[in-house]
Amino acid sequence: MKLLFLPHCLNKRLAGEIYSAALEKNYRTYIVSGSSRIKKYLDNCNLDEIEKIVGVACGDEINLAKNYLEKIGFKEMVFSVQLSEDGCKNTKVNLEKVLSVL
Repeated sequence: MKLLFLPHCLNKRLAGEIYSAALEKNYRTYIVSGSSRIKKYLDNCNLDEIEKIVGVACGDEINLAKNYLEKIGFKEMVFSVQLSEDGCKNTKVNLEKVLSVL
């Protein structure tokens, strides 16, 4: 299983384009409000079934998520793309960077 986590504040057009590309590549996509939501999902997930995790977020949230993933022993196949414009509202990310890691 491949997972994609997108921030709830992401520009809707970008989110739609990323979602469509992820769907074509068989990702399960989740819109989350922060790394704590990722923790809750992964706590109820069989980590052995995960092939790859991609997260799009601001730098702070990326660090929190990576620390959590290391703590639970899941380091392989984790990719992140930092928002190019953050601020918790209508944020932006480099679409090409996201598509290249999917």
